[in-house]
Amino acid sequence: MKFLHLIQVALLVIIVVISCGWEQRDVVETPDLETETPDIYDNESSYRDYMPVTKSRGYNAVDMLFKEAREKDKDLDQLMDDMDNIGDVRNEVYEPMSKYMKRNALYWTHANGYANAIRDTSKQEKILAFLQELEKEYENEISDISDMQSRIKVKESMLQDQRYIMQLVVSSKMIRAYQRNEIPDKEVFEELDGKYDDLLERTEVYTEY
Repeated sequence: MKFLHLIQVALLVIIVVISCGWEQRDVVETPDLETETPDIYDNESSYRDYMPVTKSRGYNAVDMLFKEAREKDKDLDQLMDDMDNIGDVRNEVYEPMSKYMKRNALYWTHANGYANAIRDTSKQEKILAFLQELEKEYENEISDISDMQSRIKVKESMLQDQRYIMQLVVSSKMIRAYQRNEIPDKEVFEELDGKYDDLLERTEVYTEY
């Protein structure tokens, strides 16, 4: 029972850690990211510095922008580190429970094998009923942990969704700043348009027939 209690405490820690990140709804203000042109677009040579490590996917603007955001926002960087590390915490907590359940499952398999080998039908039925009762007690003992594992599985998926949403929201603010700050001057296009008009007009004298 002490072992199961320790497992329950460990699983509760995982749920609390995941929930803290998941339930945080306040938007963190990052003025620099929302107003300044991202470094990767401000200086062409910095592209290489922010290029994603996984080159098999090729150029990934979201990854590059988010990497820059992490370097500029310590809280964001720490949050991402904690999200990356929760998997190791989960594995550490789950490993003893996994071993515990496998050993029990193996016992029930072998025990039922022995019981089914009993030739006396009456005695066989009694011992099988006895083993079934023991297995039910075992399942009841681990039911709280099983419920927590189910909740954790759901929150793992939710946390992964939050990761994608964070990357998109943060990078979208940065690309919006770039769009506002670096949009080319409309007047140069108007000037170019006028030059085309001038050239077309000058060609008319040479194209009459």
